[in-house]
Amino acid sequence: MPTADSSASKEVVTAALLVIGSKILSGHTKDQNIGYIAEYLTAVGVDLKEVRVVGNEEGAIVDAAARRRCTEARAGQTRGRGHAGATAASTIK
Repeated sequence: MPTADSSASKEVVTAALLVIGSKILSGHTKDQNIGYIAEYLTAVGVDLKEVRVVGNEEGAIVDAAARRRCTEARAGQTRGRGHAGATAASTIK
């Protein structure tokens, strides 16, 4: 796993993570991404400020993605299989 370069600029880079999946919210599927991504980002010097989980509803995805684009320098998402096209289209809106 990479580590933050101590000689690099001390600019604070922040990020938010959007987890998309109704099965995560129902408990049917256990998330395995948040911890790994948080650890990785910390190792490379990125301060993860927020993780938000929303269902597969377009309105919730669009709202959550739009809010993060306004407040964080970096934003990412994770999702399960089966909804990739709809999820990607929603985050672009």
